[in-house]
Amino acid sequence: MPRKSFAAALVVGSIVAWSGVATTQDSPAGAKKPGSAPGSAVTLSMEDRFAIQELFARYSQDLDMGTDSVMGKDDLVTNVFAPNGVFHDPSLCLVGSAELRKLVDHKSHAKNSQHWPNNIVFTEGSGNHAKTHSYVIVFSGRGGSPATYHDTLVKIGGKWLIQDREVWRRGEVTRDPRCPTDLETLEP
Repeated sequence: MPRKSFAAALVVGSIVAWSGVATTQDSPAGAKKPGSAPGSAVTLSMEDRFAIQELFARYSQDLDMGTDSVMGKDDLVTNVFAPNGVFHDPSLCLVGSAELRKLVDHKSHAKNSQHWPNNIVFTEGSGNHAKTHSYVIVFSGRGGSPATYHDTLVKIGGKWLIQDREVWRRGEVTRDPRCPTDLETLEP
């Protein structure tokens, strides 16, 4: 298959796949999906869904490239997280832009890992609010390690941002009262 035909097929396949996601996650008015919580219907537009996927890609690239990010050193802080955003994983709890900047500085010389988010499921979403659950594989010189993201997202000024990212992964959990979620209970 010629290169251009393959690329076109890939784009069309992605659109068809995302269209399927939209129709399987959105409930008609009054309909209830088995096992869904009341009021949790996802009514996000395709444009919002693509913007959120782009947000996850920017997060990963900014984190992996640190100060050498294509979008600039502060992209993770100014264009990925909300101004009072929270990042919580087993080893740390960062609240607000000043602390989130440490995430970039911490990783800025560690270009030996890549975060690959996938299987993004919208668990709630309408208007300027969404919640997602997704898998991520972090590849490094030691191989890949799995994790999951539990995200609360907000749309501010027409841009989707991470309000709260809770990361489940194997490892000892450091407790911080500013991040009260018990990460050990996020995944079975």
